[in-house]
Amino acid sequence: MDMDSFDWITGDRKYFLDSWQGLVLKRDLNNVLENMMVALNEELQLSLKTRFGTNTTHWEEMDIYETMEMVTAQGASRITVGLPLCKLTHFVICRSR
Repeated sequence: MDMDSFDWITGDRKYFLDSWQGLVLKRDLNNVLENMMVALNEELQLSLKTRFGTNTTHWEEMDIYETMEMVTAQGASRITVGLPLCKLTHFVICRSR
């Protein structure tokens, strides 16, 4: 990070050297991390079943890179924008590009 721009944005160099940012993240992020992981797990399970299917007798070819890109985008969308937007296919396609 450019130190000069950080000074300009925050108004003082002391904020760059202070460890309060880590303490705030540790305290506040840890409180919501478990809920975020539960939501992410639910979304990834649904997305994997939807995109890969559950039929073990009829196999189809697919572009694995594109499929996993969509799975990842849907999971990330669940964390960043939440329900119901993360389930909209056109939103997930736009996000993955």
